Amino acid sequence: MLQAIPAVGQVLLLALGGWLALQGNITVGTFLAFASYLAQVIGPAQMFAAMISATQRAGISARRIFDLLDSVPAVTDKPDAEPLPPVSGEIAITDAKFGYLSSEPVLDGFTLTVQPGETVALVGTSGSGKSTVAMLLARFHDVQAGSVKIDGFDVRDVTVDSLRGQVGMVFEESFLFSETVRANIATAGRTPPTRRSRPRPGRRRRTSSSWHYRTAI
Repeated sequence: MLQAIPAVGQVLLLALGGWLALQGNITVGTFLAFASYLAQVIGPAQMFAAMISATQRAGISARRIFDLLDSVPAVTDKPDAEPLPPVSGEIAITDAKFGYLSSEPVLDGFTLTVQPGETVALVGTSGSGKSTVAMLLARFHDVQAGSVKIDGFDVRDVTVDSLRGQVGMVFEESFLFSETVRANIATAGRTPPTRRSRPRPGRRRRTSSSWHYRTAI
């Protein structure tokens, strides 16, 4: 809006100057001189309007960043929390109750047991709590009732870092890190992969189209 005001003003002034020149109130030379001066002024005016608009947007973004930095995590370690030892993968969710609003539980009395190496698919309509179960397992949220255990350890009794270091999640939204294609493929591990140390996922997926795309790169 601010950037449009100088342009609208320029059109109106040129229209008025042209009308005055046609009526003989001013000469054509005076009109052309005025139009050239106006063209020199309109550029800086639009830049100034753009700076005001950008400053306002920057202020809003800065407030959001500071609000995020000042926020307190809802999930924290207990004072006596201990690191989670290497696990085999047994999952036991017992009578779990959770809701993003306490008055509207997404899960109520949910129970699930998964043995190491077992594959389980949760099927349901959108909003039925499928992703919520994975969030509770990685302790992005805490259950309001019941328990979530891995190898017999309640996820609330271990440190968050040690828990999430052993839980892998693949979300529906695709995400690319600001790295090379090799680094995005070899996301396992905490150190940047090298040619010799990086995982070689292509050995088992060479028939996929993604393998052909990677080899072409």
